[in-house]
Amino acid sequence: MGLTRLIPKEWSIRLHLFAFDAAILVPLILLASFFATKFAERERERYHEVAKALAADIAADVDRELDGTIAALQALSASPRCFYSIGGCDVR
Repeated sequence: MGLTRLIPKEWSIRLHLFAFDAAILVPLILLASFFATKFAERERERYHEVAKALAADIAADVDRELDGTIAALQALSASPRCFYSIGGCDVR
């Protein structure tokens, strides 16, 4: 009895179409927003993982470069032509 009071006895065709559209579109919009939110979360996690991998790669590159520089400096310091003075290496 309470529901019949809320619904007018004669609805116009425009009102029927609006109710039909709302009944179809509202759940679709809610479902689409749910999936968009989940997709955004997954993409954010993926970007985070890619950023961590990139940072690890850059750190490894820097470590390799530093190791090479250290090895080169150690080789130069062991050279018999190099002496420890203010002037540095004697390259005559």
